[in-house]
Formats: sequence, structure tokens, C-alpha cells
Amino acid sequence: MPVKYYLHKNALSTNPESHKAVIVPHKVNTLADIIAEMVQRGTTLSEADILASLHLFFEVVGQQVQQGNHVNVPIVNIKPGISGEFSTSTATFDPSHHKLKATASVGPAIKKVMQNTATEKITQPLTVPVLNAFKDILSQNFNTTLSPGGIGQITGSHLKYNPENPNEGIFFVSAARQEYKVINVAIRTLGRLVFSIPEAMPPGNYTLEVKRAFGKSDASIRKGILASLLIIE
Repeated sequence: MPVKYYLHKNALSTNPESHKAVIVPHKVNTLADIIAEMVQRGTTLSEADILASLHLFFEVVGQQVQQGNHVNVPIVNIKPGISGEFSTSTATFDPSHHKLKATASVGPAIKKVMQNTATEKITQPLTVPVLNAFKDILSQNFNTTLSPGGIGQITGSHLKYNPENPNEGIFFVSAARQEYKVINVAIRTLGRLVFSIPEAMPPGNYTLEVKRAFGKSDASIRKGILASLLIIE
């Protein structure tokens, strides 16, 4: 599958004709997605085994960096650092002025893969709300369970909408195309929405949609849809 890209005006260049490439991802993978792909490729390990191994890997890597060590693995190189200015050569670390951090760079395995990747130029797509994941807080499930009356969370991009416009918002749509609009929203940012799930929805499958305007008229309203169906049992 080729890497899709479009060209966008380069605001940092003095050349008025300069453009830069913007990658359009086919999807955003979570750790769960990567583990599921590993299982599909025929590993003898279960999802639980892989998850446990990865958590141990993450823990060991974190401890090594915390101890001031560099970690170089095939996909990433990580090293610790300190940000902030030291006013003299005798100054010492001061948490009010300095901060410990970690920096990462791409490892050789990813560099090699990208060298052999095909590309495809496309026209610039319209900006729409992107729903990467839905979390049902009551069940703690992602992209599956829906608990009426509970709390839901959407993460993604371009999610912030105008609550004053009745045509914008968060909607659960039944298989019969009945819409249930979310009324109570606690957090409404570009990358995250936290809200109360409507109580009146009967059991069944639902599509989750976010609608928002990208202009001053309702004609500019665009819709983002979660790829997974949500289920009320």
C-alpha cells in the first residue's frame, strides 16, 4: 500500500511557489491494533502473552532511560536529556528552571522500510472530524461497548464543534437511521470530547458521528464517523 500525500503551501519558505508534502494516513494504529495484526500473522503467542511481553519491554526501556542510559533498538533510538539554561559552570540542576526529558529518533529498521516504500500523490482532501477511538468509561472498552447514561470519550482530531449550532455535535445513529444527539458535553477540544451518553437509546448497533462546520454556513458542515460499530446489549 503506497504512502499517500498531497502538496501544501510552505509558509516557512521565502519562495512563494514552495510547497511541502503532507502525508494522509490510511489509519491510526493503537497498541491493540498492532497486537491484533501480530496474532493474525500466525504467531503462537496469544494477545495476552504479547501484551505482557510488550509491557515488560516498555518498563525495562523506561528504567534504562531513567538511569541515564541510551536505548537503541531496531525501531527507535532513545536518550535522556536536560532542557533549560545553566547560568554558570558551577550551577546545578534546579527543577524550577530545568527539566529532564527523553528524545527519540527513528531506528534503522524503520529507515530501511521507508526506503522501499512507494508513494502516491493525491489532491488535498477536505478537512473533516477524525474519530480515532471511542472509550466507554463504564465498561472501559474501546470501540465496542456502549453504555446508555454513562460517560463516553472520543479521541481524534478536528473534533471541536460549535454547540450553538443545532446541526453540529455528537450523534449516535441506529441501524434504522434514528439519530440520538449528545446533549451534555464536559470536554470539547480539537483532540478530545468527553460527554454523557444519551439514556434513551434501545439495544442494537450504533454508528458514532461528529458533525462540525468548517465555515460560517451549514453548507460547510462535514461529518466524521468512527470506523467501528458500537453495541448496546
